[in-house]
Amino acid sequence: MNQSKNQFNVQLRIAAENRQKDLLIASENRRKDLDIAAENRKKDLKIAEVQVHIAKDNRLKDLRIAAENRKKDLRIAAENREKDLKIAELQIHIAKDNRQNDIRIANETRSKDLHIAAENRRKDIEIAAENRRKDMKIAEVQIDIAEENRANAVRLANETRSNDLLIASENRRKDIDIAEENRRKDLKIAELQIKIADENRQNDIRISNQTRQNDLLIASENRRKDIEIAEENRRKDFKIAEENRRKDREVVEDQQKHSVATEYYTFLSELLLKEGVRLNNTNHEAARFVARFKTLIAFRQLNPKRKTLLFKSLYEGKLAGRLDGDMVIDLSSADLTGIDFASPRDHIVLTPPSFH
Repeated sequence: MNQSKNQFNVQLRIAAENRQKDLLIASENRRKDLDIAAENRKKDLKIAEVQVHIAKDNRLKDLRIAAENRKKDLRIAAENREKDLKIAELQIHIAKDNRQNDIRIANETRSKDLHIAAENRRKDIEIAAENRRKDMKIAEVQIDIAEENRANAVRLANETRSNDLLIASENRRKDIDIAEENRRKDLKIAELQIKIADENRQNDIRISNQTRQNDLLIASENRRKDIEIAEENRRKDFKIAEENRRKDREVVEDQQKHSVATEYYTFLSELLLKEGVRLNNTNHEAARFVARFKTLIAFRQLNPKRKTLLFKSLYEGKLAGRLDGDMVIDLSSADLTGIDFASPRDHIVLTPPSFH
C-alpha cells in the first residue's frame, strides 16, 4: 500500500514537474511569438511608410515633369509663333518690294516707249525734211506733191506716235494690273500663312493642354493606385494584427485553462495526500464534497480536450467514472459535454459513466 502511494506520489510529482515545464515552455514560446509578431508589425508599418513616401515622391516627380513639359511646349509654341510672324512680315516686305519693282519696271517701260516714240517722230521729221529738201531740189513742180507727201508723212508720224502712246499706255496699265494682282496674291498668301500660324499656335496650345491633362490624369491614377495599395496594406496589417490578437487571446485562454487544470491537479494531489487515495479518512465527507465541488468547477471551465484528459485521469485513478466499485468523486450534474469517451489510451476503452 505504501509502495503504491509512493509510486502515485512520484507520478504526481513527475506530472506536476512536467506541467511546470510545459507551462514554462508555453510561456517562453508565447513571449517569442509575441516578440516576433511585434517585430513583424513594426517591419510592415515601416514598409508601408516607405511605400507611401515612394508614392508621394513619384507623384511629385510626375507633376514636376508634367509642368516642365508644359513649359517647354508653351515655349516652343511661342517660338514657332514668333518665327511664323517673322516669316509673314518678311513675305509682306518681299511683296511690297515686288510691287515697287513692278511699278518701277512699268515706269521704265513707259519711259522707254515714250523715248522710242519721240525718237521715231524725230526720225520721221528728219526723213520728211530730207524728202522735202530733195523734192525741192528735184523740182519745184513737185512742191504740191511734196507738200502732200509732207502732210501724209506728218499724219503718219502723228498716227504712229498716237499708236505708240496707246501701246505704251496699255502696257503700263497691264503692268500695273499685273503688279496689283501680284500684290493681292501676296497679301492673300501672307494672310493665309498668318492664319496657318494661328491655327498651329492653337493646335500647339491644345496639344499642350491635352498633354497636361493626360499627365494630371496619370498622376491622379498613380496617386489613386498608391492610396489603394496603402489601404490594402493597412487592411492586411489590421487583419494580421486581428489574427495575432485572436491567437494571443487563444493563448491566454489556453493558459487560463491550463492554470485551472494545474490548480485542480495540485489541489487533488494535496487532498489525496492528506485524506488518502479513497478520501476515506476521518473527515472524508467534507473532503469528498470539496473534491466534487472543485471537480464540477473544473469541468465547467475546461475545454473538451482538457475535460477528456481530466476524465481519463479520474477514471484511471479509480476516482470517478466507473460503473463498478465505489466512486470517490460523484460526477452527477458535471459538464461532460465534448468529452471523447472512446479515445484510446494504453488500449483502454473508456466507458461513459452512468449516474442514475
